[in-house]
Amino acid sequence: MLTCLRRPAQAAELPLGLKSFQLPMHHSTHRRHGPTLLAALLLSVASSTAVAQSAAVVHIGVAMPLSGPLEPLGTGVLRGAQLAVDEINAAGGIKAGGGSFRLALVGIDDRGDANDAAQVAIQLASQRVVAVVGHLSSASSTQAALVYAEAGIAQVSPSSSHPFLTRMGYETVNRVVGNDRRQGEIMALYAVKKLKSASVAVITDDSEYGDVLVRAFANAADLLGARVVFNGAIPQGSANVAAALATVKAVGPDAVYFGGMTEQAVEIAVALRGLGFKGPLLLGDGACEEAFIAAAAGSAANMHCTVGEPGVERLPQGRAFAARYRKRFGVEPTVYAPYAYDAVQAIAQALRVAGDTEPQAVVEALRAVNLQGVTGPIAFDRRGDLVDAPFSVFRTDGKRLRFVETIR
Repeated sequence: MLTCLRRPAQAAELPLGLKSFQLPMHHSTHRRHGPTLLAALLLSVASSTAVAQSAAVVHIGVAMPLSGPLEPLGTGVLRGAQLAVDEINAAGGIKAGGGSFRLALVGIDDRGDANDAAQVAIQLASQRVVAVVGHLSSASSTQAALVYAEAGIAQVSPSSSHPFLTRMGYETVNRVVGNDRRQGEIMALYAVKKLKSASVAVITDDSEYGDVLVRAFANAADLLGARVVFNGAIPQGSANVAAALATVKAVGPDAVYFGGMTEQAVEIAVALRGLGFKGPLLLGDGACEEAFIAAAAGSAANMHCTVGEPGVERLPQGRAFAARYRKRFGVEPTVYAPYAYDAVQAIAQALRVAGDTEPQAVVEALRAVNLQGVTGPIAFDRRGDLVDAPFSVFRTDGKRLRFVETIR
């Protein structure tokens, strides 16, 4: 098992178009939409009645896209959080401060839009939730983080991976997934130590996502002793990609790392193989999918990629979670559902540690959380990043993605 390279903290990435929002002084102020409780999903289960009816109820917000193209991912998160709440309540709820209370969710649709996310954060602050599981994208989480920080409400994202999120310096921000800087570093470690790549070329699609991956990969590869023989960008929609890649092949890299999404990764793979490059093509999670193999066809062989999850079905607790999720909802868990489950479990442990339901007490207690989640160990560093966040490496033989290993 590889051990991830440790480097000093870098300066923060550029902000994702941050805006400032004012919190409401009263529940009705600045409310653009009334809170949607999503009764169809936030179902009461019979086992919850095991908790005394007189017990207090503490609300946890879930801010996700529950409509639009990202709705399946958001709904999966909401279901994962609901399963955790169901199980905690069925076991007697949270016991703290000489009393007990049960948990309930307040789910609100942020539509996957960063501006809507900030308004949703204001609504949840008005509802006085004890903490929030959210948001899905890094842009949405970053905009909402400004609100949660001012309100003193803990935020635990099950999916946002941009490094800037935890480098704003807010004690309220946490995430149960790894960040993209670590993803780039882990792939560099794999390329140098496992694939024995002595020289590498790095290419970004000129997006924030691609730039973070490529910068982290190049810095880590250099520290590990590999030569970075090419470092450049091929922006999305560029013409004559093959000519640009001819320059890359001419410098003779052992491996090529591309930071970008599937469609462009396919174009680069086809062009590189057409130029005669037979070495490893390395990709991030933006292109680590079966769709790449289908589109790249004969050019897909010897591709290696990372995804920010340990392969939940490969973990004993993860397999048990998936079985319970299927039984509860009748469908397979989506990719971020187990992370939402762990986010709620972390909040629940923070409530127990704090012995208090005041949001600020939960904020402080979250950084002391240490539990074995369904996705692996859950503990946060001083920034709110997941300690030793795992990334799984996959490779393709040209026909399908095959798991290689999980690196922490």
